[in-house]
Amino acid sequence: GPGGLVFDTAGSLYFSDGANFRIRMIDTNGIITTIAGTGAASFSGDGGPALAAAIRGGPLAFDSFGNLFFIDGVNNVIRVLDDTPPFGAFGTPFPAPNAHGWNNTSVSIPFTAGDTGAGVASTSPLSPLVLTTEGTAVSGVVTATDRAGNQASFTSPTVRIDTEGPVIKGMPKAGLSLWPPDGRMVHVATVTARDALSGVLPGSLLITGSSDEQPSAGQISITPNGTGGFDIRLQAQRSESGHGRTYTLTAQAQDLAGNSSTVTRSEERRVGKEC
Repeated sequence: GPGGLVFDTAGSLYFSDGANFRIRMIDTNGIITTIAGTGAASFSGDGGPALAAAIRGGPLAFDSFGNLFFIDGVNNVIRVLDDTPPFGAFGTPFPAPNAHGWNNTSVSIPFTAGDTGAGVASTSPLSPLVLTTEGTAVSGVVTATDRAGNQASFTSPTVRIDTEGPVIKGMPKAGLSLWPPDGRMVHVATVTARDALSGVLPGSLLITGSSDEQPSAGQISITPNGTGGFDIRLQAQRSESGHGRTYTLTAQAQDLAGNSSTVTRSEERRVGKEC
């Protein structure tokens, strides 16, 4: 007959139905539900659904986490009916973000899971959680499952990831000709850098220029345009050898995540006709 009567915190009554080899519950509305046991007088089912387990029930008791323990007297074991999900915690993300709070590589976050009843069976994905998506608030979810089939999902701390360097725009196109070769300073480009995710590191945009002959102070002019970019002017004048002078321009920029971009126009910037 019934035995091992015990109440849970909600006021439902649990008891062992010894003659039928089951554990049942009577809720506060008087509804009876079978919560464990197949009705077979045997021993099986550990680590699986309670209703698929063969038991020989006895006295019952709840722990502070809400797990139901019972003495399976004929089988000489104490068994637990675990309906409490696992718990989990995230560790410190690695690598740590830079001084601006950004990472430019994937980020690994260790994860540990525990379970007060049947024990943890698996976590998905396995620890550590690896975050690779770019964004300003990147996070992931780990799902832990205990051996009784209870699951719980946990959302990681957010990180900021940017793996792409700034976009440099405005460099002169290849094969540019400056004509006529009258010594004028010709505006050839306004160069800017933009990074839509982490932003360009202030002051990191740098433009340099050179020519294929000994440069003079007046050959190349690179000046700030007042809005974060640079205006580039080149002198339209033949080289001393009489051939077209060749200019090489290089632009570099860095974003707040530490990514760098470099664009070099090493194609010829000739004075006179293209060739």
